[in-house]
Amino acid sequence: MTDIRILEWNINQRSKENCKFPSYVIEEISHKNPDVIVLVEFKGLANKSRLDSSFSESYYTYSYNGNNNDNKNKTGNGIYIALKKSKFEIPLEGDVTYEKGSITNQPNWLRINCTLKTGDKITIIGTRIKVGAEVRKKELESRRNQIEWLLTENKVFSKQIIVGDLNYGPS
Repeated sequence: MTDIRILEWNINQRSKENCKFPSYVIEEISHKNPDVIVLVEFKGLANKSRLDSSFSESYYTYSYNGNNNDNKNKTGNGIYIALKKSKFEIPLEGDVTYEKGSITNQPNWLRINCTLKTGDKITIIGTRIKVGAEVRKKELESRRNQIEWLLTENKVFSKQIIVGDLNYGPS
């Protein structure tokens, strides 16, 4: 298997749709030059446009914004994944899965079934485990259930990387 450099960053926009993240985010990602970029708590079409204009020449870019189709009801936090074109083949349309995690035990996630230029296949999953206002013991149970659901949902993929904001531990 080829070495893969992954940069995962919780850019902490939560549900702030119109919040522009700082420019140093793009500068720092560019400086690190990763093979895979995974941003969690990502929001906004303007921010997606900024990221795509910075990275789409060298990366295949995918994002899940975390909103319902009406773009008014905030249902979750977005995830942005970029795959370096020099390392990966372009994923086919059916190889990209988005999930807003509307059911309690389902996190927000974006899954891409990828093929490296070497021919090796790998699945990359960016996720954000949801947290709530439940009593602490119940909230930790909810987080565990989301992680278990994510693992069960993706058990058919033999080589996978799951990265993101697991929110597991004290809030």
